[in-house]
Amino acid sequence: MQDTEADGHGAYANFNRNYPNKTGYEVRTESGNGSKAYSPSGGRIWDMQACVSIDQWPDDCSDWWTDNHAHG
Repeated sequence: MQDTEADGHGAYANFNRNYPNKTGYEVRTESGNGSKAYSPSGGRIWDMQACVSIDQWPDDCSDWWTDNHAHG
């Protein structure tokens, strides 16, 4: 995950692994434009969402991306 905006806001990604396990994970960077954060090694990422952390306002998040798997 990479912060690509020089806007002073941190960025993070929510994701889950190993479908059908729905355990949620997060990687976050607060170091500014160009900084990157990596998830630890693990199983395949099935769903993810990118977000901008905005102080004193709701965070701005993308729609969830999902791999082509059945939801149940």
